[in-house]
Amino acid sequence: MLLVGGFSVSDYLHARISHALKGRAKVARPTEPREAVVHGAVHFCYDPDLITERRAKLTYGFQMALRFREGTEDNRHQGIFGPDGQKLVRDRFQIAVRRSQAVQRDQPYRKILTPSSAETPTLQVTFFASRDRDPQYVTEAGVEKLGEISIDISHSVGRPPADRKVRLDLVFGDTTIMATATDLDTGTTTRIDLPVDDPEQAEALGLV
Repeated sequence: MLLVGGFSVSDYLHARISHALKGRAKVARPTEPREAVVHGAVHFCYDPDLITERRAKLTYGFQMALRFREGTEDNRHQGIFGPDGQKLVRDRFQIAVRRSQAVQRDQPYRKILTPSSAETPTLQVTFFASRDRDPQYVTEAGVEKLGEISIDISHSVGRPPADRKVRLDLVFGDTTIMATATDLDTGTTTRIDLPVDDPEQAEALGLV
């Protein structure tokens, strides 16, 4: 861990953090911790590509109907049946990136999605974030909605769900997550930018 900023000059703070992280991480600070913040901001302004990797501040993902698991909390949640007759739990949290996970800048997370029915005219994906590293359901305490994206797939109504694929791409940028849904049949795309730092930003941005 690297301590920067005015308060990082405190030997007491350095000692307490070092004790709390003993055996898990080394705690260091530059010779001029106050100036380090300014220097970093200026360098980033001139060359944003200097930062190639970040640590996710939250666990990010989306709601997805996943296979029912016997002997778990799935018994307490609403179930549906998929097109092949398989029992699914509809409010599961599909994790894209876990909290503290290293995320390459502009490196996409990709997932192929299909509707639950041959008659579904629109595929909607709702995004969530949590401070928990392993949330299981989007209804858990501490899980916050970030926004949602919808893509029209009415042209393929009546076809088997497996033939109605939509590709979801999540690109983690500097301040937002760019979510793009692409209908693989028509090439039609829909995009939304989600807040990366604080779920409460979503309300301010009008995303929820």
